[in-house]
Amino acid sequence: MFSSSEYGVKLTVTSTTTTTTISQGVSYPVIGPIRPSTTVISSMKAFSYLGSAKAGESYIFNFSRASDLMIREIEVRFASNTSGTRIDVERVDSLPSEVPSPIGIVASSEGLVFSYFIINCSVPNENISSIRLVFDVPRSWLEENGIDPSTITLARFSGGIWTRVSTRLIGADERYYRFEATIPGFSVFAILGDKFAPTTTIEFTTIPTTIPTTIYETTTVYPVTTTIEEERFREEERLINIIMILTIVIAVILVAAFLLIIKRERKAAESA
Repeated sequence: MFSSSEYGVKLTVTSTTTTTTISQGVSYPVIGPIRPSTTVISSMKAFSYLGSAKAGESYIFNFSRASDLMIREIEVRFASNTSGTRIDVERVDSLPSEVPSPIGIVASSEGLVFSYFIINCSVPNENISSIRLVFDVPRSWLEENGIDPSTITLARFSGGIWTRVSTRLIGADERYYRFEATIPGFSVFAILGDKFAPTTTIEFTTIPTTIPTTIYETTTVYPVTTTIEEERFREEERLINIIMILTIVIAVILVAAFLLIIKRERKAAESA
């Protein structure tokens, strides 16, 4: 039996050391660790372990020590009290044989995949209320392939289909663009993006325009002054013309009358 005095008991568990106190004969179980601890297997593979988690609280599983993994952290909010949570993350160059390519499904045919990831968790998705995933994409890859950073998205393969996951750009430095995505559960993932839209260049050709210069000559019209003599000459000329016309008309009439008289006389002589 324990006395009323307190005794310090040191318990050693996986990945951490926790000290608890036993008072008045009552023991309190210790489950550890209380924060996720990460083990790096290789530059592209790591796992993180959490001894216990409380419902409604969030825990960050940090994978930044795996230099080439590109998955920097995973924040998990648990829906129920959970113990012994392990998350495994592996970056792979190719998909499992049963998983089709996401190109042409969740990205255009001109899109490119940066990398694939397989993320497994020892806790069922039903015991998790939300998952936030933070990942990096190298600037060098984006620039070499002409990928628009604003099109980078995380895609998830589940139930035999690829679906886009809500993804947003949250920062950048001289080496990486950093993104954040909210995922509904763990599975197979792809980071992909589309190329910059082609720029349409409109070339304008300057056609030299020659403006004809028209020289207008000014002609001064002076009024014609008719002298009295000229006017008199024209008047006489008009009278002469009239007289000639009248003379011709009278001559024609006289000839016609003469011929008519001769014709009548002949008819009278023949009748006699």
